[in-house]
Amino acid sequence: MVVLQLLNIGLSFTILTILFALMFKVLPDAKNKWKHVWIGSLVTTFLFEIGKFALGFYFGKANPGTGYGAAGSVILIMLWVTYYSVIVLFGAEFTHAYANMFSGGVTPTEIAKVEKALKPVKGA
Repeated sequence: MVVLQLLNIGLSFTILTILFALMFKVLPDAKNKWKHVWIGSLVTTFLFEIGKFALGFYFGKANPGTGYGAAGSVILIMLWVTYYSVIVLFGAEFTHAYANMFSGGVTPTEIAKVEKALKPVKGA
């Protein structure tokens, strides 16, 4: 039984790492190196698994949806989406910061639209 649980955790971790790596490599209009993407996806997957455990524990003990009656399941889904989106965005930011720290930055692709920073208004 323990072997199956460890296999489940390992397989879940591996699949999530691959999915996050593909998301961090394919979706942005930037040229990311695979070594930065893999490290960022490992960190994101680790945080995702911790969040999965923590939210399962929290939802099981506190039952935050009971105060909302019939709309409680909608509230739980909204909480789940909010927490996991924060985790994924933190993982993407970690990947970007890691790439900036160890390779000098991430360059945009040819199709990326690069915006210039706004100049501060005098007297404001």
